[in-house]
Amino acid sequence: MPSRMPNDPTSPALCVHPAPRLRCLELIGCVLLAAIAGCTGTPVESHASPNHSYRIVLNDRPDTSEFPWVTVRFNVYDSQGRLVRSLPDSDIIILEDGKEVYRDRVPLQVTPMDIMLVLDTSGSMRVHEKIQKAQKAAKGFINSCGGHNRIGLILFHHVVYRTRNLEEPREQLLSDIAHAKAHGGTAYLQAADRALDELEKAPPDRQRALVLMTDGRDNNSRVKLREVLERAQQQKARLYTVGLGRKGVNKYVRTVLVLDRSGSMAERNKIAALKRAAHRYIELLPADSADTALIAFDDQIERLCEFTTDRDQLARSVTSLTPRGQTALHDAILAGLDLLQASDRSDALPNESQRTGMSRAVIALTDGSDNASKHPAEEVIRRAKQMGIPVHMLGFGQDTKEFNGPLIQAIASATGGRYYVADDAGKLLEIFEELAIDLHDDGIDEQALATLARETGGQHFHVEEAPKLQDIFARISGQLSSEFSIRFRSRRPIHDGTARGIAIHISGRSGESLASGAATYHVRGLLVATGERRIEVAFVTLFGILMALMIASRLRRPARLPGTTGPAEPVQPRL
Repeated sequence: MPSRMPNDPTSPALCVHPAPRLRCLELIGCVLLAAIAGCTGTPVESHASPNHSYRIVLNDRPDTSEFPWVTVRFNVYDSQGRLVRSLPDSDIIILEDGKEVYRDRVPLQVTPMDIMLVLDTSGSMRVHEKIQKAQKAAKGFINSCGGHNRIGLILFHHVVYRTRNLEEPREQLLSDIAHAKAHGGTAYLQAADRALDELEKAPPDRQRALVLMTDGRDNNSRVKLREVLERAQQQKARLYTVGLGRKGVNKYVRTVLVLDRSGSMAERNKIAALKRAAHRYIELLPADSADTALIAFDDQIERLCEFTTDRDQLARSVTSLTPRGQTALHDAILAGLDLLQASDRSDALPNESQRTGMSRAVIALTDGSDNASKHPAEEVIRRAKQMGIPVHMLGFGQDTKEFNGPLIQAIASATGGRYYVADDAGKLLEIFEELAIDLHDDGIDEQALATLARETGGQHFHVEEAPKLQDIFARISGQLSSEFSIRFRSRRPIHDGTARGIAIHISGRSGESLASGAATYHVRGLLVATGERRIEVAFVTLFGILMALMIASRLRRPARLPGTTGPAEPVQPRL
């Protein structure tokens, strides 16, 4: 075989091997894997040996908020799958990465806990007997919580209207729940915030939990989700959320209120009843997924308020209503349809994602027959059907003859709307409340409820049907009433961003193994992050990828012979 010269293209000195490129790809892969681990974290895993008399199940990630001190919480089940609330004198041993960090011999007792039960009694809870099923489930929850736990209660709709602190007798809580009535909107963030006020008063040595049940989106709270989360995290209060019903689609809703202010509205103080009912409708408007406009009419049509989410502005417009003149109902409804049509072409539309599938409707109230319109009812029906907009018609009076009930019922029926009759102020308020709930409540906000639970170390449950509430409440009660907790100091008290494996062993007095379980947890560091540190991880990851690409570029440069200048010749593959 002929010998190769140093400048021979097939010489080993000029041959490029695949190893550097492979090392580059490996480097990029490692960086990307580190980014994934840093941004998502690693979920807790727990398991137990089938040979033990008991089984340990860790409830959530070990609490590292006071690192290097770590708290683990767990439940113990017997061989029949029943929760155990006490164990005999036992040796409790905790290993971290195979090294013992905790040992004690004590009778293992459950941890005393302070629990706030927060229940939704909004108007949507009336349907399908949801309020009755929730009352039954809540009663079972309170009765099954052990005597070592304290329980408080919050009842809410669009406001918090009942608060029972942790010192109240359970009989009082049960009575409040039994007498709860479903009406109004939904303000579960406000209710959770109020519950945290009560938990904040609890002694620091007691565990804290908040159990929240709701069947709708939060339309009425003045506090934000992030504010509630921060308060719960500061208090180390875990949130267990239960969402009842279908998942919401975050549909945007646009409505026009067309309100009668004719002279007859001064009779029997009907104008005051209308103002109160319209104010309730405005109170229940979702702040971020709905707007409305207001048209008042007598024999003249007046736009009192363009489409807005400003509840105060809408409320002021309603307050300004003064009875006068005749009744031009048909022209007023047509003005409402014109306003909706014009809004489609305006710059005041919601963002693109909200416009998709946006729901629109007209709500018209009158207490008398039309005697001043230029257009007939047939024109109203034709326009509304052409635009695909339902017109909900409300007749207000003690006799349907006063407002030509059959005619306004025909308008509602032909356009896909609903027809209502209110013969007193209370019924009118109920109708406006029902419309506000039905038009704007499109299901639960699963993402928000899951976030509240996940970021506080609790758990989220989604229940489609109300009868299943009892099982879910029993499950939560069992976990909280039978929870053990142990606090130990980590053997590696540094924030190095690594995973730590822990194992829990419980042995009887004679040395026999009673239960065993294991889990992993992370501490914050360069590559492991949660919450606010994910932004930092993103920057670190980007920097790492850029460095990897630079290295790859250097590795791809053509090879040169020592001492040569100028562009290198292409490297030929070795045969």
